[in-house]
Amino acid sequence: MEHAPQVASLRPSAAVGANAAGVRLGARPTPFARVRHPGVSYQTEVRTVAEPDRGHRPTFLICGMVHLVSRGDWHIVDAGDVRSPQRTQEMNDVVARLGDFEPTQVAVERVVGDQGALDAHYRAYRAHMADLDASEEQQIGFRTAARLGLDRVQAVDWMDLIPGQRAFGEVMAWAQTHQPPLYEELSGGGPGSISIDDRSLLDVLREVNQPDRDRASHTSYLRLAQIGTAADPEAAYVGLDWLTWWYRRNLTIFVNLMRLATTPDDRILLLIGAGHRFLLNQFLRDSERCHVDEAIRYLG
Repeated sequence: MEHAPQVASLRPSAAVGANAAGVRLGARPTPFARVRHPGVSYQTEVRTVAEPDRGHRPTFLICGMVHLVSRGDWHIVDAGDVRSPQRTQEMNDVVARLGDFEPTQVAVERVVGDQGALDAHYRAYRAHMADLDASEEQQIGFRTAARLGLDRVQAVDWMDLIPGQRAFGEVMAWAQTHQPPLYEELSGGGPGSISIDDRSLLDVLREVNQPDRDRASHTSYLRLAQIGTAADPEAAYVGLDWLTWWYRRNLTIFVNLMRLATTPDDRILLLIGAGHRFLLNQFLRDSERCHVDEAIRYLG
């Protein structure tokens, strides 16, 4: 019979006298074995740790998106007219590819409190009583869910304020004044503008869902944490005052995603800004409670 591994943890205990027995090499382990140490003794407690079950579990796919309408994000994307016949064809191509993942639920970057409004618009769209707006939430999220016959699109985002939070614009303005080289590194001298007029949406999504791109994006966020100066207590952690909120937001999205997974057969597709991919994939994998698929397998 195969047994779970045993792990020894050392716990300080009261000091023992010189006659305390040491642990003999090759001796049979006991539940509490005395270990000799000058001035302090420890008890080695042998405990059983169960191996994590890596079998039948829900699967998540985080598809990084470019925002097709302005959301006041770090970078601005010019997608042109997303309702044009050409763009509509491109949307349908992406939707068909994501459908191959066979999601049982589709989630989007919308705050949980907006679920009612999201439901109403989705029902109206399915009943041919409402058109899609220009957002990726509807152009891709609604199309994908409707194609699969899903009853709703799930809102999983969180955008509340936390104590001490600075606005992103305030952080970048401080860096522009006090740390120009770092500001230039992070922004290129101003808000980034990405035009996809001469590229297909599929090509752009392939680019922003590459693991190397995820790591580069994460590095930029860690560089942003270094905005501030130890010389001024009021500005010691300017970047961190925003980044703390960013981590809280992604952890909350992670929790909301996990709450959607009620059965091992759930396959949950999340459409969200590509900058979230690194942390969300990390949180999901490190939880050891699910499988994580890669968007590029379906977009490639």
